[in-house]
Amino acid sequence: MSLAIYLVRHGEVEHHRTDVSLTPRGQAQAGAVGVSLAARIGVGDTVAIRYSPVARVKETAELLCGSLSSALAAAGGVIISPPQPDEALSNVRFISIPGEPPNEPSLLHAQTNNPAYLQSVPPARADFYRGFWASRDPMGYWLTRDSAGAAEKPEIVWARVCER
Repeated sequence: MSLAIYLVRHGEVEHHRTDVSLTPRGQAQAGAVGVSLAARIGVGDTVAIRYSPVARVKETAELLCGSLSSALAAAGGVIISPPQPDEALSNVRFISIPGEPPNEPSLLHAQTNNPAYLQSVPPARADFYRGFWASRDPMGYWLTRDSAGAAEKPEIVWARVCER
């Protein structure tokens, strides 16, 4: 049987202000998921791992793949392809300049926190960016607030991921 593992999220990180590496706890989380998934994979299966194209999700995918491979090594007969990025699995993306492609929020942190930039966008959009970055739960903030065009809408992200 061919199986696909799709990673939209990642293990724990210290913050989302840049595309940082996983914390030691996040690394352990990724490894534990690989071990737990091994119980669902049988001899003769092939496994493809696809991930959101962000460094911290790539790191999660690679750790998961390594622990999955180790957990299945004794069983043999399982083919695990190297993890591959998949743009469709991107989580929320910010729209910093209307008409340009959206981008991963952590890659736009410096821009969307710059006072000059915040003064150049509509107040509701600036308020969204400020609230997102100040929130203890940025994803929860995004899910429960109108971004005023600052970010993709949850239903857009959901549809893209479900289509995959």
